[in-house]
Amino acid sequence: LTGPVRAGELLTDVRLLGSRTATAAVGVEARVVPVHLADAGVTDLLREGDRVDVLTVETQENPDAPPAARILASGAMVVLVSAEAGGGRQRDRVVLLALPTEDATTVAAASLVSALTVTLH
Repeated sequence: LTGPVRAGELLTDVRLLGSRTATAAVGVEARVVPVHLADAGVTDLLREGDRVDVLTVETQENPDAPPAARILASGAMVVLVSAEAGGGRQRDRVVLLALPTEDATTVAAASLVSALTVTLH
């Protein structure tokens, strides 16, 4: 499921996580990307259906310069936020984001080497 369900609510394909969810969110060339956010507290604020921009920090040539934000993708849709893991392991929570193919590739690659965060629309 893409989110909580009320008792007695009818379930349709729109409420189930799958390729149709991503397509409905961002178009035919959509992909769903799992990311771990640098600040687990931000993960707590996200809900399915939220629109977010995905950011990272660019390294500066001058070590004394403040870090510069880099927007990796705009208008991503939060498809699913994983449940809290037991034992205080909030860092293990995953956010699934629906993005166009090119943005999804960029975000997935950056998540392997960089800390990521989001800004909410």
